[in-house]
Amino acid sequence: MAVVADVAAGTLVVVLAMALLLAPLVSSNSEGDALYTLRKSLSDPDDVLQSWDPTLVNPCTWFHITCNQDNRVTRVDLGNSNLSGHLVPELGHLEHLQYLELYKNNIQGTIPSEFGNLKSLISLDLYNNNISGFIPPTLGKLKSLVFLRLNDNRLTGQIPRELVKISSLKVVDISNNDLCGTIPTTGPFEHIPLNNFENNPRLEGPELQATDKAWSFGVVEAMEASTGPLLKVYYENCPGCKQDRKNEVRRGVPYREFFYIWIVTLCSALPVASLFPFLYFMTQDLHVAKREEDIGFYAGFVGSAFMIGRVLTSVFWGIVADRYGRKPVIVISIISIILFNTMFGLSTSYWMALVSRLLLGCFNGLLGPIRAYASEVCQKEYQALGLSLVSSTRGIGLIIGPAIGGFFAQPAKKYPNIFSIKSLFGRFPYFLPCFCISLIATGALVACFWLPETLHMHDKWEIEDLEDSLIRCETKKYNEEIEGTMLASKQSLIKNRPLMSAIIVYCAFALQDTAYAEIFSLWAVSSKTYGGLSFSSQEVGEVLAISGLSLLVYQLFLYPCFEKYLGPISSSRAAAIFSIPLLTGYPFMSKLSGLKLFFVVNCASLLKSAISVTITTGFNILQNNAVSQHQRGAANGISVTALSLSKAIAPATAGALFSWAQKRQQASFLSGDHMIFFVLNVSTLIGFLLTFKPFLTLPNSKKDTVTVEVHA
Repeated sequence: MAVVADVAAGTLVVVLAMALLLAPLVSSNSEGDALYTLRKSLSDPDDVLQSWDPTLVNPCTWFHITCNQDNRVTRVDLGNSNLSGHLVPELGHLEHLQYLELYKNNIQGTIPSEFGNLKSLISLDLYNNNISGFIPPTLGKLKSLVFLRLNDNRLTGQIPRELVKISSLKVVDISNNDLCGTIPTTGPFEHIPLNNFENNPRLEGPELQATDKAWSFGVVEAMEASTGPLLKVYYENCPGCKQDRKNEVRRGVPYREFFYIWIVTLCSALPVASLFPFLYFMTQDLHVAKREEDIGFYAGFVGSAFMIGRVLTSVFWGIVADRYGRKPVIVISIISIILFNTMFGLSTSYWMALVSRLLLGCFNGLLGPIRAYASEVCQKEYQALGLSLVSSTRGIGLIIGPAIGGFFAQPAKKYPNIFSIKSLFGRFPYFLPCFCISLIATGALVACFWLPETLHMHDKWEIEDLEDSLIRCETKKYNEEIEGTMLASKQSLIKNRPLMSAIIVYCAFALQDTAYAEIFSLWAVSSKTYGGLSFSSQEVGEVLAISGLSLLVYQLFLYPCFEKYLGPISSSRAAAIFSIPLLTGYPFMSKLSGLKLFFVVNCASLLKSAISVTITTGFNILQNNAVSQHQRGAANGISVTALSLSKAIAPATAGALFSWAQKRQQASFLSGDHMIFFVLNVSTLIGFLLTFKPFLTLPNSKKDTVTVEVHA
């Protein structure tokens, strides 16, 4: 009997454990069913809901859906999506839903009374639709509701008195409907401005006058924060406010701003790796290495100098960008490219080349601010595209730059009919590629004049001066909560685990990627006797140019599909795993020749470049989502510092590793170049393992944003 009892008890424990494990999945499936019911009730001409696949385990991978750490739906973002149809009562099953955003569509029908079951709801935004019927009295059960916006619909009936019991309610707008009865004056309605009830002809109460909503003065943005809503004032004379207002009214992709970002980012990326195809020959011509096997060692330090300079100054430039603006830092960085890149091309000694690259890195603080800029110059729905543009453009620049270096280095030797030995480019054989990049940078400098500033140029504490002019929308207690929230938002970036974990994982991948870029150029131009390909610098340039053009096609047509179905993290993991067998095959390419070698090398280079862009874009998105706007410059400064440190270590380490591997051609274990690519694979595997919990922490859900009008 005791044995039977023990077996029964054990079985019960197993059943309970399985029930606990399966509970989130069952809940997620029921939430997915509810959302899929909504999809079936809506007409979606723009395919906004295309990713809503009911066969998936849960809806957390669907676009426009945000979930918490338990895979429970907390947010539905379908505002301004050109949807039509009607709401469904099944949405009342989303018990963890906090934000329901369905504004600016063509939704008809009534508001289901089941919405009263959304006990966690904070914001209900159904304004600018064609909704009719009564406001359900069951909404009075939403004790967490802060924002209720039902304006610009065809609602009828009275304002439910149950709403006055919602003590958390701060913003109510039911203007431009056909409501009747009287306006409540107790509870939260005591502080709601009268213009939020206007244009309801049958609504009785204090005199309601039409109000011009096109205010030419300030706008207050209320953001749901951890301790309460955060107010941020937008001023007419502030460039950041001007850009934010422009983002609010503009629809579609900001092509012009993205084009400027593309030019500037390309300009900053070109000099980073342009020296790699000719660095081996330049180091040899500067006569610093006594033996051929030592050339890679000295070349590694020149390759690292740029990143060492960025390590020293990236945080500084990030702080400057947060204090004085993104645009000044961008302009200074481009000017430094024109000056110090030209100086590098005119180097007559090893130390001159080393110092010019170091100074180029010190003054090139563009990468952090341009990432912040790309996410601030557009609406939130296009921020991923902006960051992807930065990542892909840098990836293309890191390929086109070496292509320029490979084609134009030593022009008097390659193109004797155009350049003579006695000409400027004959006496300085590595000046022409640097000069070409400096010319491109000059064009980017001109484009900077059209770059709008995105930083808010006013004191955050000036909000206190507007306390008396808010349209009776907030109480004194509410304003005190706002001040406390503003202080709390200035948390230490170092203690921001989602940010720091994303940066560290990104740096692990960047270490491998930069080492690969250094090793590929050295390996390709080295003799086949040492396991290389015996390429000329021009042939290396051709390979990298083909990869750059193909990468553009990948970024435009293929990467969006991978990111859509896999997400940034899963796509990064898949790319990392795929790179391991790819790199393992590199040493065997030295046994090929002719057309076979050309085809295999180009395919491998293209695949490796696509892998790098996939990983880079994913982690850039994670980093920017982990911080608020006023911290983005500093956060990206920290990211660039850490990234530059890994990229500074990589070339020198890769150069030393390459020289060491060249000397062990007869080793019994991983001889020659096999050791090089084995080490690269180990680095990739470490980065892959770091993408899992508990190390990598995902950012919290995005905060809610609303706009309330105030007198300035």
